[in-house]
Amino acid sequence: MVNTNSLINYNRDDPQLEHFFLRCLLVAGKNATVQQNKLDRVLGSNKDDPFGYLFSLDYQSIISLLKGSKTGQYKRIANTITHLKCNNIRASKLRDLTLKELEEIPGIGPKTARFFAIYSRENQQVAVLDTHILAWMRENGHEFAPRSTPSTGRAYALWETKFLWECGKRNKTPVELDNIIWKEHRQQTSKGD
Repeated sequence: MVNTNSLINYNRDDPQLEHFFLRCLLVAGKNATVQQNKLDRVLGSNKDDPFGYLFSLDYQSIISLLKGSKTGQYKRIANTITHLKCNNIRASKLRDLTLKELEEIPGIGPKTARFFAIYSRENQQVAVLDTHILAWMRENGHEFAPRSTPSTGRAYALWETKFLWECGKRNKTPVELDNIIWKEHRQQTSKGD
């Protein structure tokens, strides 16, 4: 089981930040623990320079590596890595990219950009609108909250604003409330096993 508190790290060094970005990329729509294990297989002994290793590969080699590790979403992930490589986006640039700039990277949507930001940058007033957050919103008076992550920027912004309002109402930061909701979901899931 993933401990979301352990994901919070505002002082990652360059390899750690690149690794975390890849984690955010791979877990989109997937089980975090399973995908972390697959990312470990993708990187092998190259954890000290994740982007350097992946940037040394051509597109087809990246696809083959992803397929060999069974990450799923091979083209999306390979396209993201290729974009990072072509634009020389390493950890130093990742630190400074705005949410809008993160979302301009192919394969990175609002949820992934915010997941990266909220767990790697202090004082982020954003919401990671995953199925757990949206279910919690429905359970807490927002009966029309969607069942899946909104795909348009406008819809995402609407529900993000509502979630941030809930954070303020509870005197919690978005990352604090995100962690509380995630832990409640894990407890409910484990009770059902």
